[in-house]
Amino acid sequence: MGKVKGLVGTLCAILFLGLLLIPGSPAFLTLPCWIALACWLAIGLYFYLTIVKDYKQLSEEQLDHYILGDFHNIIKKPLVADSYQNRPTANEKISG
Repeated sequence: MGKVKGLVGTLCAILFLGLLLIPGSPAFLTLPCWIALACWLAIGLYFYLTIVKDYKQLSEEQLDHYILGDFHNIIKKPLVADSYQNRPTANEKISG
């Protein structure tokens, strides 16, 4: 089911990008929008390239802490895909 949702999301994203990028479509980007997009991409690329070395040096536990905050100890990664069948339900208390 997760793969189906991912595929539907990917197809929707491609559809919306097509609306913005294909000339003649109702939502096609104008020149000022293209310039803003290029600037946004350049800024993002600059920040990514300046920080990527620092992130690669972090351990998986540190990354979990930075991404999940105080919840990094509660969320456990399964060892195998089948362990999702044994995950707690919404009514069960998660021990951590």
